[in-house]
Amino acid sequence: MAPPGPVFDSVVREFGPGVVAPDGSLDRRRLAAIVFSDPAALRHLDQLVHPATSCYIRQLIQASGSAVVAVEAIKLIEAGTYRACDEIWVVTCTREQQTERLVIGRGLSAADAERRVAAQSPASEKTRYATVVIDASGTLADTRRQVLAAWRRFVAAKSQPRA
Repeated sequence: MAPPGPVFDSVVREFGPGVVAPDGSLDRRRLAAIVFSDPAALRHLDQLVHPATSCYIRQLIQASGSAVVAVEAIKLIEAGTYRACDEIWVVTCTREQQTERLVIGRGLSAADAERRVAAQSPASEKTRYATVVIDASGTLADTRRQVLAAWRRFVAAKSQPRA
């Protein structure tokens, strides 16, 4: 969504010049205020952004010379981009923790954080696609242990000869 570009231009056309920051970039806070208070606006933004994002992610994966490429995306499943992935890792925690983490980590108001969480698909929907589910409702150390254990299983499975 960086300027100049077709996605940026589409977003500005749809949501108006008020979503452009003084430096010419997208003012994500202003855009968020619009789309997280209007589900139809959020769906429209998703329709503008996700096809290009999915295409870009697929290009990055194909161009990578790495044996493993990790893709972090809030709407990986909803956008259909998960189809380009061999494994899907879903990180979950309670709704209250999601809200609290947005307030603390991003400086959102509680109401804004709650609107963002409410706009997401439920974890139960995402975990249906998951190869690995990481429960991040505990401490950061607990989450790290789960990620490392899943990583070790992944690496071990990839190193096994195929029959």
